[in-house]
Amino acid sequence: MKTQDWYRHTTWTPADREDFHIHLKRAKSYSRGRYLRAQATLLAGTASRAMQEGALELLDLLLDEYPSPIELEMGYLLRARCLESLGRLDDAVDSYHLAFQARRSNPSIRTYAPLEFGMFAIRQVRVDLYPEVQSAFNELVEDNDLIFPDAQYMYFAANAMIAHKYGQKEMAQVYAKKALQAADIDYSGSGRHPKLGLVEEHDENIERKLRKILNPGLLTLLNHAARN
Repeated sequence: MKTQDWYRHTTWTPADREDFHIHLKRAKSYSRGRYLRAQATLLAGTASRAMQEGALELLDLLLDEYPSPIELEMGYLLRARCLESLGRLDDAVDSYHLAFQARRSNPSIRTYAPLEFGMFAIRQVRVDLYPEVQSAFNELVEDNDLIFPDAQYMYFAANAMIAHKYGQKEMAQVYAKKALQAADIDYSGSGRHPKLGLVEEHDENIERKLRKILNPGLLTLLNHAARN
């Protein structure tokens, strides 16, 4: 690994961890938060429990010792992702709340935290969080946050599932249609970055529920046909 890549480990062995912390101590103090967040992002993007725990360790260090306003919201969002992956759902909710506090303190630094909170709630079927999701959307999500298809997908998918739960059938169908349309976009419109802002990971369970909301009769027919 090149010296400049010391904060981009794609594995997290004891040797990787030691190498990272040796370099971190040598780095300028004002840059350490950025390096911690960059390494944690790579680890958090894996399915490995050990690497998720490694990411948590780095994020806790970032948030405790280098709490730069630039890094706070993303730090808490990454932490929430890791905690969900590790099954620590209530802790993940707390981390989302802290991400929202960071947004309120520094609204110019924006992530997908409110939108991902909505997806977390519907993915985990946390109906108790639906009012909080609606409140977060109303307070923290602006039109400029919904430019890209992946943001639109999260926003409309969560709204569709919540509206459906509350018996708002027509509204749920409108949202479900918009969510599925956003999920189907396969070109960003940019020649240099054709995949920018597209939905990268499709949750088949959620999309199946969205299709059922949009056209429950058709889904019943398809399921019947498949069984026969």
